[in-house]
Amino acid sequence: MSTQNNICPTIQNIRNTLIKICKRAEIPVYSLHALRHTFATKIVRQTKNMGELKDAAELLGDSYEVILATYFHTDSEKKIELVDAIA
Repeated sequence: MSTQNNICPTIQNIRNTLIKICKRAEIPVYSLHALRHTFATKIVRQTKNMGELKDAAELLGDSYEVILATYFHTDSEKKIELVDAIA
């Protein structure tokens, strides 16, 4: 990845660009970390089996264990659905 001038962008360049995009779109400015966390959490929630979870880990560049520890949040609504399914 490079800029229009064929220069490798720095993290600060990327942050500044993100801020400009958010302001232009009139949406809240979030950090790159927050966007990655949201993306990762949504990807993990879409997985249906261990193979897909491992694929998500590879996509995110993390180990399977890191994905489970960091992005695998419990969902109260899902727990209710699980209990209702056996009732």
